[in-house]
Amino acid sequence: WSQYLKIQEILQRIQFLEAPLHRKRDDAANRSNRLANIDKFYQWAKDNGVTYEGVKIKEFPGYDLGLQATRDIKKEELMFTIPRRLLLSEEHLGSKSNFFKLSNLNLAFALMLESLKPDSFWKPYIDLLPDRYATVLYYTVEEMAQLEGSNALSVALKQCRLIARLYATIYSMQDVPLQDFNDIFNYDLYR
Repeated sequence: WSQYLKIQEILQRIQFLEAPLHRKRDDAANRSNRLANIDKFYQWAKDNGVTYEGVKIKEFPGYDLGLQATRDIKKEELMFTIPRRLLLSEEHLGSKSNFFKLSNLNLAFALMLESLKPDSFWKPYIDLLPDRYATVLYYTVEEMAQLEGSNALSVALKQCRLIARLYATIYSMQDVPLQDFNDIFNYDLYR
């Protein structure tokens, strides 16, 4: 717990120093923009071979975006197909994005780089992603303390420590394939 508190203190200082690098966040505007981008995502998906029937993207108040059935769906019915080339996976990253031994870090790094490119192929997908997630990475110290006495606390502390360590790894990199990366990279973008 004491290590977590020290890490949080350091991360708070980092976030303060990196504040000018953060994208301006307005939760209502972000929600509205995401909803406005659904049609662009549908078109991108269709243009790239995605097929779907019986489902649509919908906002579920108090939760977020999700899939809603538009008709009864039969057991074992194929609802959608996604071409392999549309899976943002390590197999499609190429050698210029494979910096790390951990595949999940390569994927996170690739997604982060793509989110910084205004002309990214993945933009319609990325524009539907939320700015925040309901994970321990966004918990306050007080919220984390409420996990005390549960098995979840140990796992949560390890996750926070790992993300902080991976942030530091990326921060110290020099050969990033994006111009001015060090001028835009920040902890909030990474987590």
